[in-house]
Amino acid sequence: MEKKSFSPPVPDGNPTPAAEAAAGRPDVYPTWRDTLSMVGMYFLLSVVVGLIFAPFGADKGGLPLFLMYVTTFALLIGFSLYLKKQKTGDLKGILHFSIRGFSPGIILWGVILMLAVGVVIEPLTDLFPDEWMRQLNRTISGTGGWAMVTAVVAAPVCEEVFFRGILQDGLTRKYGGWQGILLASFIFGAIHLVPQQVVGGTLIGVVIGYVYYRTRSLLSAIVLHAINNSLALFSMLLMEDESVTVRQAVGSDTVYYVIYAVAVLLVALSLVRVVTLVRQGKFRRGETDAEWKRL
Repeated sequence: MEKKSFSPPVPDGNPTPAAEAAAGRPDVYPTWRDTLSMVGMYFLLSVVVGLIFAPFGADKGGLPLFLMYVTTFALLIGFSLYLKKQKTGDLKGILHFSIRGFSPGIILWGVILMLAVGVVIEPLTDLFPDEWMRQLNRTISGTGGWAMVTAVVAAPVCEEVFFRGILQDGLTRKYGGWQGILLASFIFGAIHLVPQQVVGGTLIGVVIGYVYYRTRSLLSAIVLHAINNSLALFSMLLMEDESVTVRQAVGSDTVYYVIYAVAVLLVALSLVRVVTLVRQGKFRRGETDAEWKRL
């Protein structure tokens, strides 16, 4: 008599997200609901944590602002990791702090490109009212050393871990290289709320997002972000409450047009090169966590 093997019954209905991920379905996370949940949680935490730290003078900057900022992102990152754990069943293959992937050459290219992007978008950002930027400059310039710690250390680490290490990582796996970079960059820019920072943050996010995509290392993204914030902070402290454009700083229309033309050319050539490299990249839509770790 033939012996039959016994298999446990499979419950009716659709498989759980964790079961899908275990079966090799990397597209299970993040869904649009997951993405909106993380963005919504950021704004909720910003309000709740802000109210908690308000009595300690967080609105005036200094140590309270630093602690408020770090607490907000620590809770956001914890929530996002919990969400991924619930959907995929594990946390493998994320948050890559690879020293091997750290590339000073790509970081230098990123810094130059970010400066060029700032020049190119200046005519657009000059159309927005600058009162919010002035208020931001006054807040930051009046916080002393803690402004530097928050902008140059806390912000690059916290924001890159969330926006690149968690959000872009998941979106890239689900939708593909360019889609993941652009979506994460748009969200990164949008959460800044100030119009000038929304535009600048989105485009700077694309540069940083590509560097992370190319190097597979959050260290490269964090260093590039820190350099960008250092330059922005230095210009704020130097100009104090004044808003000086590149054109005004140069003082010559002819020189400004030359600078602008060079910046446009650099951005255009870099864009063509980046699009080509992303299309040729190994990290394609549907790549699993295990495949990412082997790169």
